[in-house]
Amino acid sequence: MIALLMMVIPLIAILVIALIPNKQGDRIVAALAALLCLILSLSVSGSSLSMPWLPGVNSYIALDGSGAGGLLSLLVSIIMFTLIIHAGNQINYRTGSFLSLLLLMQTGLYGIFLAKDLIFFYACWEITLIPSLAMLAIWGREGRKEAMQRYLVYAMAGSLLMLVAIIAVKPISGALSYRFEDLLAATVNLPLNTQIWLFIGLAIAFAVKVPLFPFHSWLVHFTNKITPLAWLMWPAHFIKSVLGAFLLGVCPYFPKPPVPSPLGS
Repeated sequence: MIALLMMVIPLIAILVIALIPNKQGDRIVAALAALLCLILSLSVSGSSLSMPWLPGVNSYIALDGSGAGGLLSLLVSIIMFTLIIHAGNQINYRTGSFLSLLLLMQTGLYGIFLAKDLIFFYACWEITLIPSLAMLAIWGREGRKEAMQRYLVYAMAGSLLMLVAIIAVKPISGALSYRFEDLLAATVNLPLNTQIWLFIGLAIAFAVKVPLFPFHSWLVHFTNKITPLAWLMWPAHFIKSVLGAFLLGVCPYFPKPPVPSPLGS
């Protein structure tokens, strides 16, 4: 339940900020939400939750704060609390909107590191893209339109490739659901070639997001046009989320040698 609260509290704060268009009030609400999430993240280890989300495809809101995910969530809480306090003092144009985007980013990052369902993980992943794009569009520097177009092309390409690979995993492997535990039990039985192709699809998608050569050309335009304060957020969270998600959500599943049938060939 603690893991779910950490994701819900920033969303509640966003709603309150929208209902109270007061600059000082927005700063207080955002700071309190970030502080509360920081306190909760200290005890998120061991917190777990699993409830149906998209029953048609057997996808769950599955969260688990144990292991590296809990530690990365704590790191998110520390950085976001500091960043929200700083942004509240530095951003004078549409302060509430900027703080709301930071809170939305925080919710998405918690989902990336705590999710134990691949579809839910993907949804949280896409949520984190919205604040980056909005900050570039609203607070970006002159000439940001070209940077936005380039960023959108790469982001959409990477997201589409990731979605195709994620959707394909369950029917190809015969897993009972998209929960990590079910996928882990099923993907080990896949032929090695199939595992490799699924891994390549996900690896390329993550390489676009980091970005790695040769998918990095959008990064120069993005960093040159985004506001400096948003740039502080980007390396602190975005690169960490990509690499962390790749290690937590991809590497454990492919490629592994297929398990031989107990009945033989």
